[in-house]
Amino acid sequence: MNALRSSHLETETARRWRLSGAQSLTGPQTTALHAPDELVERIISLGTTFDEATRKHGLTTSTDALSLITERASANGTTRQGKHSVGGATKIVPTADHWIALSMPRESDVASIPAWAALLDSSDCQTQEKLEAVLATQPTHAVLEAGRRLGLAVAALGEIEAPEQLTTRHVIPKDSRPPLQSAHAVVIDLSSLWAGPLCTRLLSEAGAHVIKVESSQRLDGTRRAPHNFFQQMNQGKDSVVLDFSTARDLAELRHLLLSADVVVEGSRPRALEQLGLDAAEIIRDGNVRAWVSLTGYGRSTDLRERVAFGDDAAVAGGLVAWFQEQPYFVADAIADPLSGLVAATAVLESLATSDAVLVEIALSRVAAWIAGRNPRSGVWEASRSSDVVATA
Repeated sequence: MNALRSSHLETETARRWRLSGAQSLTGPQTTALHAPDELVERIISLGTTFDEATRKHGLTTSTDALSLITERASANGTTRQGKHSVGGATKIVPTADHWIALSMPRESDVASIPAWAALLDSSDCQTQEKLEAVLATQPTHAVLEAGRRLGLAVAALGEIEAPEQLTTRHVIPKDSRPPLQSAHAVVIDLSSLWAGPLCTRLLSEAGAHVIKVESSQRLDGTRRAPHNFFQQMNQGKDSVVLDFSTARDLAELRHLLLSADVVVEGSRPRALEQLGLDAAEIIRDGNVRAWVSLTGYGRSTDLRERVAFGDDAAVAGGLVAWFQEQPYFVADAIADPLSGLVAATAVLESLATSDAVLVEIALSRVAAWIAGRNPRSGVWEASRSSDVVATA
């Protein structure tokens, strides 16, 4: 698995990986890693599939999926950090019998450290360093159970198997309508961070009218990000901020959803249900042709309420780089942009039919599909070429 290829010849696929900047984001701090060609080709294929979907709408596009996965690091000026994610909030750590990814981007996550340790029968644990020492002595199943009880984004390496399909489509019975060109579609974007906003940015570039809707009490977290990543994801979209706690604004939100052609959201199902919003009901009663639900593990599974971010979801799907028997992150929160691209493709394909659909996209499943059935398949090769750092 970790043996280096004997040839110094760089394949075209490896060259594209390196020139995209993805190589510079992958591996231990001392060594950038080439990805196996077959894995890179699966990533590239997502861009090709998107381009095929745009042709159904009279468009000609040439989408480089590899450049999409490096966009955030390019905007933020970040690079690989070994066991820490490129963004810095996630870390791959050992348990007594395996590896897990632990994401702690929120203040509440850090505040949960003593409670997590207590659930594992350990006291006086106030820092992440001390917590990691505790986790290293515990079986993975106990670590995951305790972390999830506290609502933390924690995942076991490779716990999600590769799916046959990247999406799960639920056709909602209603009167048939002719296909709708993307240039005539109205999209309501309830999502935040990366996957959903990338999806709707691609739809905007395909001619759709996108309206980004945020809660005044919980604005998109990337507004606080350095540099211009929020603008990069949301340029060209209209913006509406509503107070979901008021009856008037909640009624306005419902009106927007009922009148939209497409809805894209990245919430755990319970969040919208608590607002009295049911996706299937809105599709049946309104104008919606495609409702895209982006979650960590799938909205119709028993894991529907699990918290996930792009880096830990990738690890759950087995999408890691292996070097000297150690797992490392592949690029930057890679499950996010890959899922956003898959979501945009699903919308365009749905609009080209007469169906009204609820589309599930699970970040961990997309990562597992890219990783392949064997997460250690292929050879992760130490680079012999100069790193290329992608620039925005």
